[in-house]
Amino acid sequence: MHQDEQVELIAGQIIRKMSPQGSSHAAAIRRADRLFSQSLGKRVSVQKQLPVILNNFSQPEPDIAVVKVDPLDYDDSHPTAEDVYLIVEIADSTLKSDLEVKGKEYAKSGIEDYWVLDVNHRQLYVNLLRMDINRK
Repeated sequence: MHQDEQVELIAGQIIRKMSPQGSSHAAAIRRADRLFSQSLGKRVSVQKQLPVILNNFSQPEPDIAVVKVDPLDYDDSHPTAEDVYLIVEIADSTLKSDLEVKGKEYAKSGIEDYWVLDVNHRQLYVNLLRMDINRK
């Protein structure tokens, strides 16, 4: 692993982030950011590709995280699962891991609202893993 390589900690595993980002992936992030920022205003903070601490073993950097407003903009610590209202992952080449691996980590940490936008098939998956966990 190189010093400038981008990685995420997911379920105790260091995962290399995919790069470069495709134009449809980047456009979806911009659109989601604009939608949430305009709709929710200053009641929330919309983070783009910034860390969220789920537990000691997972610190993902979701494409979009809608989190509680912090007066210091989380200067002293990244948002934790308790600070999260919604996580959105944009999937072009990562659909399976976003739905299965990341989704399970978000659900285990108590995040109830997790969406995955599949840009290739223009499909939005909403809270599917939460429903699977509740069935067990």
